[in-house]
Amino acid sequence: MPAPKIDEQEIRATLINKLLKCELLLSHRKVDKFDIARRRRNSHSKHLGTEYFSCAYTEDLVNYYEHLTNKLKNAGLLEKEEDHA
Repeated sequence: MPAPKIDEQEIRATLINKLLKCELLLSHRKVDKFDIARRRRNSHSKHLGTEYFSCAYTEDLVNYYEHLTNKLKNAGLLEKEEDHA
């Protein structure tokens, strides 16, 4: 039986949704100045090479997600073993 087809656009959409949730939580808790739009844009540029999620490579989105979940863990907002859904 062939492996199911992976829809990269669907994966990217899910990943971007998770990134937005991470940033929203960081922003609400005012972690690392994520409540300031310019700070978030600078973080996007640094980690994604662009300000826009839609323009970033999927691999960079995955790496940025890992970066944000580490920030959440370090701030005590995410358990070390759990994944941010």
